[in-house]
Amino acid sequence: MQVQGKPANIVEKIVEGKVKAFCEEVCLLCQKYVKDNTMTVAQLLEKEGKRLGKEIGLKTFHRWKVGG
Repeated sequence: MQVQGKPANIVEKIVEGKVKAFCEEVCLLCQKYVKDNTMTVAQLLEKEGKRLGKEIGLKTFHRWKVGG
Protein backbone atom coordinates (compact mmCIF):
# COMPACT_ATOMS: atom_id res chain seq x y z
CA MET A 1 0.00 0.00 0.00
CA GLN A 2 1.15 3.57 -0.69
CA VAL A 3 0.61 4.81 2.88
CA GLN A 4 2.40 2.16 4.93
CA GLY A 5 5.23 3.59 7.01
CA LYS A 6 4.58 7.20 5.99
CA PRO A 7 4.02 10.10 8.40
CA ALA A 8 0.40 11.05 9.18
CA ASN A 9 0.56 14.38 7.34
CA ILE A 10 1.80 12.65 4.16
CA VAL A 11 -0.90 9.97 4.46
CA GLU A 12 -3.52 12.72 4.72
CA LYS A 13 -2.26 14.39 1.53
CA ILE A 14 -2.22 11.07 -0.34
CA VAL A 15 -5.80 10.32 0.69
CA GLU A 16 -6.98 13.83 -0.24
CA GLY A 17 -5.37 13.45 -3.67
CA LYS A 18 -6.99 10.06 -4.26
CA VAL A 19 -10.44 11.36 -3.24
CA LYS A 20 -10.07 14.44 -5.47
CA ALA A 21 -9.01 12.29 -8.43
CA PHE A 22 -11.96 9.95 -7.86
CA CYS A 23 -14.39 12.88 -7.68
CA GLU A 24 -13.01 14.42 -10.88
CA GLU A 25 -13.49 11.12 -12.68
CA VAL A 26 -16.89 10.08 -11.35
CA CYS A 27 -18.81 13.16 -10.18
CA LEU A 28 -20.33 15.18 -13.05
CA LEU A 29 -20.06 18.55 -11.30
CA CYS A 30 -16.35 17.95 -10.55
CA GLN A 31 -15.48 17.02 -14.13
CA LYS A 32 -13.84 19.45 -16.52
CA TYR A 33 -16.25 21.15 -18.92
CA VAL A 34 -15.63 19.61 -22.32
CA LYS A 35 -15.67 22.89 -24.30
CA ASP A 36 -13.39 24.74 -21.84
CA ASN A 37 -11.19 22.49 -19.72
CA THR A 38 -10.08 25.39 -17.53
CA MET A 39 -13.33 25.14 -15.55
CA THR A 40 -15.48 22.42 -14.05
CA VAL A 41 -19.14 21.81 -14.81
CA ALA A 42 -20.04 23.34 -11.41
CA GLN A 43 -18.02 26.48 -12.22
CA LEU A 44 -19.76 26.75 -15.59
CA LEU A 45 -23.19 26.54 -13.95
CA GLU A 46 -22.21 29.24 -11.46
CA LYS A 47 -20.82 31.51 -14.19
CA GLU A 48 -23.87 31.14 -16.43
CA GLY A 49 -26.20 31.59 -13.46
CA LYS A 50 -24.56 34.93 -12.70
CA ARG A 51 -24.80 35.93 -16.34
CA LEU A 52 -28.52 35.09 -16.39
CA GLY A 53 -29.16 36.62 -12.98
CA LYS A 54 -30.52 33.45 -11.41
CA GLU A 55 -29.31 30.24 -9.86
CA ILE A 56 -29.20 27.34 -12.29
CA GLY A 57 -28.55 23.65 -11.78
CA LEU A 58 -28.97 20.26 -13.37
CA LYS A 59 -32.16 18.23 -13.24
CA THR A 60 -31.05 15.31 -15.37
CA PHE A 61 -28.21 14.35 -17.62
CA HIS A 62 -27.55 11.62 -20.15
CA ARG A 63 -24.34 9.65 -20.30
CA TRP A 64 -23.17 8.63 -23.74
CA LYS A 65 -20.61 5.89 -24.14
CA VAL A 66 -18.58 5.73 -27.33
CA GLY A 67 -17.25 2.36 -28.44
CA GLY A 68 -17.40 -1.00 -26.65
